[in-house]
Amino acid sequence: MPQENQLLLKLFFPFCYRKCSYCGQPICSYDNNVIKAYGQAMEAEMEAAAAELPNAVISAVTLEGGSPALASPEMLQKLLRFLHKAFPLAEDVQIQIQTMPGQFSRSLVQRLQDTGVNFWTIGLETAAPEEHQLLNRPYRFDALTMVDTAIRTFQMRKLNFSLLYGIPGQSLHSWKHTLDAALAYSPDHLTLNPLRLISGTPLADQCQKGDLPPCSHQTAAQYYEYAKDLLLSLGYEAYTITDFARPGCENRWRLSHLLGAPYMGFGYQADSCLDGVFYTNGHSLKEYLEHSAKLPVIANHMARLDLRSQMLRFVLSRLTLAQGLSTQKLEQQFGQESHKLMKEVFPSLIADGFLTNDTAGEDVMRLTSLGIASGVLHRLEYL
Repeated sequence: MPQENQLLLKLFFPFCYRKCSYCGQPICSYDNNVIKAYGQAMEAEMEAAAAELPNAVISAVTLEGGSPALASPEMLQKLLRFLHKAFPLAEDVQIQIQTMPGQFSRSLVQRLQDTGVNFWTIGLETAAPEEHQLLNRPYRFDALTMVDTAIRTFQMRKLNFSLLYGIPGQSLHSWKHTLDAALAYSPDHLTLNPLRLISGTPLADQCQKGDLPPCSHQTAAQYYEYAKDLLLSLGYEAYTITDFARPGCENRWRLSHLLGAPYMGFGYQADSCLDGVFYTNGHSLKEYLEHSAKLPVIANHMARLDLRSQMLRFVLSRLTLAQGLSTQKLEQQFGQESHKLMKEVFPSLIADGFLTNDTAGEDVMRLTSLGIASGVLHRLEYL
């Protein structure tokens, strides 16, 4: 469980060179001048926020997007130095950055390691050329040679490769090839995400028109099972349904967030949850750049969760964790409100093969491989 006064921080960069064909997230086009102004605005927001959070202890920080490494190494280093000065960071704070294979450079790695980055997530997604092209990824997957150089030169630790399975047309052979490409670097962590076909994205439109055959949930489940068995045999441990880590190498931000730790996001479109209140930043990028130091101005869609929403958040987080959902703890925390969910929702998920509670002697429900691969948790978000 989250420690007292624990707080997570997120630095969000909504910029991309181009949008991947499966991405349903709103992004901002790359503009170097705008990104420079964005760094200044983010510093102003962090300074204002630090004054409001004097007793918080920061246990984990994540830089994500979009693509944080579109900002210059000098700008990222400056932001992290500012963060170190503005907030009380735990001695063992974990600082993660999301990157892509082609974004590695000597300057990026050296500057960020010098300012505390100690967990590197590399968005490889696929090592198959035809899948890479289909996904419209902005960086060449074979730029991993740059990663290789960085690992040798700077003795990088805590590497995480993010991989996608369930890509239209993906074969088991190509999935094995992608896993092998990532495992060749002996990473401490791997994240296995099922591809979601989000309505309105180019990839989903191609599948809907019949131009592409979507990967069936059953096939995707087989790919997940293959990868899970392989990683467990190599000494990795599953601590969520998507995350596999060597002991002691978990993504602390991810794990603490699932366990309910409060978090604060900086940057346009960044989300936060403080004292049970959720909000996102800015109605527009222009508004954020002009008013980032005025927290009440940029806070958007502010809402306090009602009891049912709190319960759904609890259910979603526990089903995401490898330990599963204890129905006893659910009932203890939410009382009669939980009975309706257990009676109306869980039986149908079990009948469809997405959920199981057949663990002997336990009151624990876990997603099956089919439930994981089908992305059934995203449906539960809208109950």
